[in-house]
Amino acid sequence: MVLPRVPGFTVRPIELADAASWASYVCLPEVRQHTSSTATTVAEIEAEIARTLSQEPNTPIRFVLLPEGSATIVATVGFHTISALFGTAEVTYDVAPSHWGMGIATSACLAATLWGFEVKAWHRVHRQQRCCQTRGLSAFLSVLASSAKGFFATSGSSGARPRTTGYIPRSQAT
Repeated sequence: MVLPRVPGFTVRPIELADAASWASYVCLPEVRQHTSSTATTVAEIEAEIARTLSQEPNTPIRFVLLPEGSATIVATVGFHTISALFGTAEVTYDVAPSHWGMGIATSACLAATLWGFEVKAWHRVHRQQRCCQTRGLSAFLSVLASSAKGFFATSGSSGARPRTTGYIPRSQAT
């Protein structure tokens, strides 16, 4: 199986056995404020993982990142809101607070985006951020913009929440 490549990390598909390890950080309020997840328990994380195990074409995809030589999950990256029909997906990620500020999210999102184009043959990958996540999105957008011609980003307001969305079309990714 071809997997995203993130330097310094072992990347593999998430498994049900990862629920407790992933929940140990992703259920923290300081992490949840930066994600779309509402999970607060291991059982809710297990349900999220179970959805990724389906073989349906629009099933969410999630990979875990473990520092090389370690069995501890420090981040995940993947896709939700997948449309196999239209060849699009939204990239999603989270990082343990102990590893914030190290560029892991940027590297993981870039690797996952390129994986989506190469392995899944998607035509567009996008990322929509809540207002409190703009620093992480800015870094990701900057890396994509420097490595992809035709990249564009938009900002706007969706109801009471400002949002920033970055798009990269497959034809411009290389």
